[in-house]
Amino acid sequence: MSKTFINVILDESGSMYETRRDTVGGFNTWLKDRKTEESEDPTISQILTLTKFNTLPTTIYSAQPIMEVPSLDDGSYRPGGNTALFDAVANSIRLTDPLVGVDDRVLVLIITDGEENSSRETSRKQITEIIKERESRGNYTFVYLGAKIEDWAKDLIRAASTRTTMDSSDPNAIKSSWRGLSDSNRVYNRVGKSNTRAVSTKSFYTDKDD
Repeated sequence: MSKTFINVILDESGSMYETRRDTVGGFNTWLKDRKTEESEDPTISQILTLTKFNTLPTTIYSAQPIMEVPSLDDGSYRPGGNTALFDAVANSIRLTDPLVGVDDRVLVLIITDGEENSSRETSRKQITEIIKERESRGNYTFVYLGAKIEDWAKDLIRAASTRTTMDSSDPNAIKSSWRGLSDSNRVYNRVGKSNTRAVSTKSFYTDKDD
């Protein structure tokens, strides 16, 4: 059976402090939805890697079956520090690449409200090339959920084709953004079951569930 590797790359920098509870709630709702999907459909197999990042990236779960992944809480999500976005993305992809089979897919979800300012190993040029190369394989989808994306993505946003803007100052907007992400993830799973390349990077937020 083909697998869907889901890499969640979650901002834990200081700017996320005021919205930490909404972020935790949004992630937990998304996670619950994925578990419900998998429990109801035995053809869906999801493997989660969760990378948090502030001044440095930290891998919390690496290639964990999604049914075994615990929820976040105030103890496991504690914002502070800077924003090593590029290192976090590169590290997450590096962990997943060797595990991906020919019929598998990789969904990379990047959630942040700030601009890169702390990566030590990965430059903007390098991460742009990494994303472009993975997208060219046809089974990698990069999705961006964040505030003022045009500020923090710049060249990166041109490398990846799918993104949505979240008003990080509005709790209702944050909840709505996570719900939209979860709904699109459900469609991604269903459309992709018969064809691992059926959902392109351009269609994650636009495909409809028939």
